[in-house]
This record gives sequence, C-alpha cells and structure tokens, in this order.
Amino acid sequence: MRKYLHKAPYGNMGAPVSQRLPHWELYATLLRGSASVLGFDAFCSLFSSTLRRDVGELLSRVKVLDADPQLYDQPLPYLKALKQVVCFLKKFPFSKQEFPHDRRQTAFEKWLSAEDQCRKTNARLRETARADLPKFVHRARQLIADVLGELKPSLIMQMLESGTHGPGSTRSNHGGRVTSYFKFADLPYTVSEGASTYAYAAISSSPLWMEILERSSRRVEIPPAGAPQYQKELMLFKDCIEIVNNDIVDFVPKDALTDRPIGIGANLNMFLQLGVKDYIQDRLTQVGIDLSDQSENQRKAYLGSRYATVNGVPNLGQFSTIDLASASDTISKELVFLLLPTEWSAFLDDLRHKCSEIDGKEYLLEKFCAMGNGFTFPLESLIFWAVTKATILEAGGQCKRQDISVYGDDIIVRFEHATRVIESLEWCGFSVNADKSFLSGAFKESCGADFYRGTDVRPFYLKREIKTYGDCYFIANSIANRLMSTGPNRALHDVYHAALQLIPPSKRNYVPFTANIESGLYVPLSYLRQHGRQPWLSESERALLSKDNPWITDLQTGVYWAQGFTPKQLKGKAYVRMCLALFHSPSEVEDRIRRNRFVKAEDAEHMRMASRGQVSQRDLLRYYVKLAPTSNWYGSWTERHLRAHPLRG
Repeated sequence: MRKYLHKAPYGNMGAPVSQRLPHWELYATLLRGSASVLGFDAFCSLFSSTLRRDVGELLSRVKVLDADPQLYDQPLPYLKALKQVVCFLKKFPFSKQEFPHDRRQTAFEKWLSAEDQCRKTNARLRETARADLPKFVHRARQLIADVLGELKPSLIMQMLESGTHGPGSTRSNHGGRVTSYFKFADLPYTVSEGASTYAYAAISSSPLWMEILERSSRRVEIPPAGAPQYQKELMLFKDCIEIVNNDIVDFVPKDALTDRPIGIGANLNMFLQLGVKDYIQDRLTQVGIDLSDQSENQRKAYLGSRYATVNGVPNLGQFSTIDLASASDTISKELVFLLLPTEWSAFLDDLRHKCSEIDGKEYLLEKFCAMGNGFTFPLESLIFWAVTKATILEAGGQCKRQDISVYGDDIIVRFEHATRVIESLEWCGFSVNADKSFLSGAFKESCGADFYRGTDVRPFYLKREIKTYGDCYFIANSIANRLMSTGPNRALHDVYHAALQLIPPSKRNYVPFTANIESGLYVPLSYLRQHGRQPWLSESERALLSKDNPWITDLQTGVYWAQGFTPKQLKGKAYVRMCLALFHSPSEVEDRIRRNRFVKAEDAEHMRMASRGQVSQRDLLRYYVKLAPTSNWYGSWTERHLRAHPLRG
C-alpha cells in the first residue's frame, strides 16, 4: 500500500501533548470567541479569573451567571454562549495544585446528609398510621404490585438463574480482574449473609458452576458417607464463600466541586441483583418505560420547550421536566417497605447490603440501596413512575403513556400536574433539584438534552484532562459533532481549532465518523479530496484485496485506516472457560448490549469474549490497524450537517 497511508499510525493516540495545562488556553479561546455576545462586564470578570487560573473564583462567577433569574428570557445567541461558558469547565477534573478543594470530602458530607434525610423519612413513615397515608400511596402500591407481579418460587429461580456478572469492581474482584472469567474463577466468592441462600440456589442450579467449585481444591471437610447431595453441595459452598455484610463506598469523579459515591458490593450479591434488574427493567417496558433508551425523555423535553406557550399564553399541557437531588441515595428503607408488596420488599432486602464501610468505619444504612447496587436504577424508576402516575390519577387527571416519562430520576409530566407530583415526591422523602427542574418556560432539560424554544442548546463539557493526542481527538470530534447537531457557533469553532493545534499537522490521523472517537479526526471525505489526501486503491491493490473480499469491487474506490481492539487474552482453566461459554450465550449477550446502549465498547467486547469462553483481562487492550473499504465517510450525517463541520466552515 502507498506510503501516505502509513504517515499517521494509530500508535500516536498515546503520544503526549507538549503544552502544559492546555485546558486554560481552550477556555480563554472560548471566552474570546464569546466576548461580543457576553458583554463587556461578564467577559472581563471571567477572563480575569482565567488569566490568573483561579479555579475557585471562576466557578463562583459562572455559578452567579447561571443562577440569573432572567437568563431564560434572553435572546437565543446570548443563552447559548452563556451556557457554554458556564459549563465548559464545570465538570473538569482539576488537579490538587490548581484547585485544592477536597471533592471527596464534599461528596462524603453529601452522603452523610442523604443518610440523615433518609433517617428522618424512615422515622416519619414509621410513625404514620396507615389510615393517615395520602391516597396516592395506596394507588402507587397497587401500580407497583401490578408491574412486579406475584413473587412465586419459580420466578425467584428465574431471576437467580438469569443473574450475570457486571463489568465493574466487587469486594473480591478489582483492578484488571473484573471480567466474567475472574469473577467465576477467583475464590473465595463474597456474599452477604442474607443473600447467601439465594446464591447457593443459583450456583447449585448450574452443574458446571458446581464443577468449578469442586475442582478448586477448597473443600475442607469430606461429607459423611451417605450424605444427601444438597448437604455435599452446601458444605462445599460454605468452603468457597466469604460472608461480607457491608459494601465499600468509593468515590468517582462527578464534577469540579464534588465526587460521586458508589457502593462496591459483594461478588454474588451483584450477580443476583443484576438478575433482578433485568426482570424489573423488562416489566417496566410493558407500561411504556424503556430504561435502555433515553430518547423518549429527550423528545418530550424538546416538545415541552417548543410548545411552552400557545399564541403567547402559557400552555398548561406543556411537558415539565423534574430532576431529583441525590435520588438513589435518598430511597429510604421504609418507603420501599411501604410501596412494594411485602414479599418483594423482603426479597430485595435480602439481596442488598445493609451496611457500608467508608475509610474503615462502618455505617448502618438508612437508605435501601444506592448507586452500585445492581437493581437500584430500575427500582428507583419504578417508584418514581408509580408515585407520579398515582398522584395524577388521584387528582382526577388522565395519565396515558404519552403523558409521563421516567428515566431514573429524570421525570417528565404535564405542567398542570407538576406541582402535585413534586409534593408527592417530597412527601416520600425526595428533594427536587430546583436548579435542574423546569416546570414552565421555554427551556427544558432531561437526560443530557437541553432545548430552548425547540432549539438544541446543549453545551460541550470538558470532562477529561488533555494529556495525549487521543484526548485531543476526543475533544475535537465531540465539538464537531456538537456543531453539526446544533448549528454554527464561532466560539466553539475556535476551540476546535485550538485543540487541533495541540497535534502537529504531520502527525494527525483522519478517520471516518464510524471510527473510534479517539483514533483520529472525524472529517468529511470531501475535505481529504480538497487537500489531496483521499485514500484510494490501484487496480492491482483492488485485485489483491478482492481475493478475500469479492464484494469490495462493488464499492467506490477508497480505503481508510480503521482501529479495532481486543482485550488481552489469557490462558485459563478449560472447565471455567466452558462454563463461561455456556453461561453467556451469544444471543443473550447481544440482547443485553442492544438493550443497554450505554455499555462501553470495551465492556461489550469482554462480554462477547465471555460468550465464546475466552479468558480476558480489563485495561490491557491490544490495538491493531486494518484496511477497510468504504464508499464514503459520512456515517449518519447528512450533507446539511456536514456543512457545519469546523473543517468545512
């Protein structure tokens, strides 16, 4: 192949950026491009903080600008510019040297505050007589019971057998040893005392899994002669597990001011919880709640923004967006016991961790579950949906599927019912996030989509440090996608080119929109044509490739460098690999990936490998490059969108 195809190998993704702290230069570029729209005072105050690199002062000033009560009455260009300036560094992970603020301590204090809130809610609900409960509670309880169905023993076994190991860390698996192979092979397993019976039932239902335990050489005591099979299995099970009744709370980055708490639970608890998650998530689809797709919430946010008024009069039927603060951390125990059928709440109570450990100190939880628990997301969605619908029905309103949407703590209802729904949620012990809830007006926000009068005004958030060329590609491509979605924006256009300047022209990769976002610059094919860089094949090269791919001759002449990856394959015990291959059938893996659109590419690849019985390890990827034919590089973008690309403007 021609040498020009080899000028920019994919290995340069990890090449370090020479400029120090480039995020400040990008933000200064953004401010310069927005100066004419922002006005003199706002520009000077922000630019002064930027020149001094004073993070605390900058965050305080953008917070004041974002809290302006007149913000959403301003012209569209000003709103877009201000939202972008406010949000650009809002979630950036500043170093301790730049910003000594302790994000972990802030998150810990917030976690304690949520526990105190749950404690008060639990006390209040315990003291409330059944006759004094609001009417919506009884209706919500019935709605939840209808969705969950009767908890029969056969259903419990169905959920236990459909359990799976997720991609994250557990009490007994962390670092690179978090793929399915290690979660099956690494002993002892960890499980809470309450979930141990269910874990034994799940393992004993799989002969191959029992074989893994038998071959582990962990059996301490030989079963007595004539002992029944269940006794032999139970003795072995006890030799292969470690009882841990608490999870460990870790903190992961959220934004510049605080981290996010997440519970790292026991291995088998997570396995069982994910089986329950799949069941609840599937049942919710029958009432119109699809937790694998955020688009319905985003569509309603758009409609609520576009039709906020009718002929200048506020529209009572407009969609209102409601966001809750620390939603998963404020699901109190008593609320779950109150709203769920008794057998369901007892079952879920057995599978959860009742204590958490932070910095070596153990806390008895007042919440029922939090992020990190496998079934938290569908459970909170179920509760919010039931409370919302019950409130509307009890108020005498109609509540069809198209009238409400719930995705986690993102709730959308009609404006005429929004206030009542908020009152019900607050009675249940939740707190509404006033800064991110928009009941009326032309601005609506839900599930990562922001709209103003029907126009997409979602800003770009810089959420990662800029250390390598791969980071630069990610930022530039993300900005390009945003510009093609929302239309021209001179300030972001300038930021795109500033990020591009961090990579020398001779070392830049150009890739299709379908390639890995960190592998090179997404560019229209016409851009390469204009610069004499369009990749093409000679007749002899086409003939060489068509030997293995006869269909290549039917495509327009052209190839691109495409990046692929596979997790590092390791040698493992054959019987564990066989168990993996049978436990994770390819159809179930593909269905799980299809339903969960937010699975990382790496995690999806590990799941596919597990379905083939291959042993893999996380964070040890082997990159390779291949030639692939293509008729164009546009992907899903139309010519109209491509005209807004920074390299075309």
